[in-house]
Amino acid sequence: MDKSIACKTGDEVPWTGVWYPATGLDGHSLTFAIKGLRMQPVYRVIKTPEELRTDDDMFPSPETVAVATTWHPVIPTGRHIDPHADQRAKAGQPCPKAGLWQPLEPGVGPRLYAEGETMADLKSAYGFTVWAWIADR
Repeated sequence: MDKSIACKTGDEVPWTGVWYPATGLDGHSLTFAIKGLRMQPVYRVIKTPEELRTDDDMFPSPETVAVATTWHPVIPTGRHIDPHADQRAKAGQPCPKAGLWQPLEPGVGPRLYAEGETMADLKSAYGFTVWAWIADR
């Protein structure tokens, strides 16, 4: 987020992209705005779908209220996320990357796997075991 650039609700947007509300993200969200158009308000959630759910409406939309705010652009940093940082594999599949893998099962420790080795099936209560890569050997 670049706080040196600001755009208030109703002002002309100076930069096309994702914007962060000065109100923060608790009960609010990011927005995408287009250069030359007017900046929108932030929408604060006052009732969640869970709070509005009834027997007649199982999938209600959240209830929101528009709030004027100041927005700041989210500027790419140029940093890249490690493509293996959130690597996952299912039991029975060959291991895609050698290293330490953690099953998503609660209370089960990590295991070392070689690339190509078959990922173990822990007979998960969820129907299948999912492994997450956590580190090189």
